[in-house]
Amino acid sequence: SIWSQNVLATFAFLLRDGDPKAVGFMTAAMGLSQLLVAFPSGFLADKYRRDTMLKVASLIGVAAVATTIIALHHSNYQYLVVALCVWGFHWSVAETSLSALFADSIPDGQRAHYFTSRSVLINVGNVAGPVVALIMFVALGDTWTIRNCSIVMIVGQIICLPPVFLLCFLRDDAMVDHD
Repeated sequence: SIWSQNVLATFAFLLRDGDPKAVGFMTAAMGLSQLLVAFPSGFLADKYRRDTMLKVASLIGVAAVATTIIALHHSNYQYLVVALCVWGFHWSVAETSLSALFADSIPDGQRAHYFTSRSVLINVGNVAGPVVALIMFVALGDTWTIRNCSIVMIVGQIICLPPVFLLCFLRDDAMVDHD
């Protein structure tokens, strides 16, 4: 959430000379790519091993980071839209497989605790990201320019890499038989 909330919208807005439609189009492209991939990736996660799908998601995540950094380096809106579509693919493949693996790895009667903990951690991350971004902007002179937004977003991209790589280490072997 360092890069994907207010900073992303501001960056797109600045790149397109203050055109709010640019933010909407970018968001729509990302959401549509996520939607289009969700159904086939959910099907594949049920048909094949979820850990295999998470490895695929990890590869797509690395591609998403790379394409986003390229878009930021060139300050190019079209590249950014493509990068966000790749992020949509990543989130779709990762979330369908990760959610199913998470649920299937928790014994009956314990799901509420673990799902609540997961939700709390996600919310903490959603709060911490913008706080880190604001601290970075203060350190950069408290101006929201294309350059400063790029710097903050690149740092956010680099921070995304460890969780993307961690997807490769999750296994179906810990799944609990719920029959």
